[in-house]
Amino acid sequence: MRIQKVTAVLLVIVMVALAVIDILFFKVGMTTPQTWKKVCYFTCAALIALLFLLLGYLLLLSADKEKNYFLYDRNSGRNISPDHLRFSMICEKMNMYITVNFETVEKLWMGDAWLNGDRFGANGEYRALVALKMLYDLADHDAEAEWSYFTNAAESVIANMCMALSRGGERNLAQKLVYIRQNCGSETAPLRSLLLGNKKYLANKMVGIVRNNIEWYYYT
Repeated sequence: MRIQKVTAVLLVIVMVALAVIDILFFKVGMTTPQTWKKVCYFTCAALIALLFLLLGYLLLLSADKEKNYFLYDRNSGRNISPDHLRFSMICEKMNMYITVNFETVEKLWMGDAWLNGDRFGANGEYRALVALKMLYDLADHDAEAEWSYFTNAAESVIANMCMALSRGGERNLAQKLVYIRQNCGSETAPLRSLLLGNKKYLANKMVGIVRNNIEWYYYT
């Protein structure tokens, strides 16, 4: 079980408040002369202490111990905060993901990799990221041999890639890619203009998908 950082902070604040109240009850119980009042104060102190321990146990259980594909740092042996996640880290992880599952980006463009649904995650959580990474690489490398990946790809590849983009919230980009594919033939200039002008946007979109859906990328 994992809880959000804000919730964890609130839990800690509540625990501190309970500890202060518990100490006050115990002190009052020690100083009051009436036996029945002592019993009441000590009982309240015991119940508050029990609640404190239960909240502490809940906080311990919520510790982010499960490895996350994008957050796990091998050097420290634990997950970093999603707030510290940068595009360079996501880019490196996606390079690894594509290599392990598809061997090369070119096979994503030229083969039938999109038909292998399991390779995109149990629930397809990597589909939009893979599509965005394919487009980002075209812009980042800016090589004529790679721009032709798009024009030479099968219609089914473009359709599956655009479907992944649409489901990832990029319907407008998907429509532009379909238009270019249907109307520009082997001409790569329109695609190059579109992607080079949106290179930073593609990077930010990938970061946004991972951060906003970080629960998707835990190993277990």
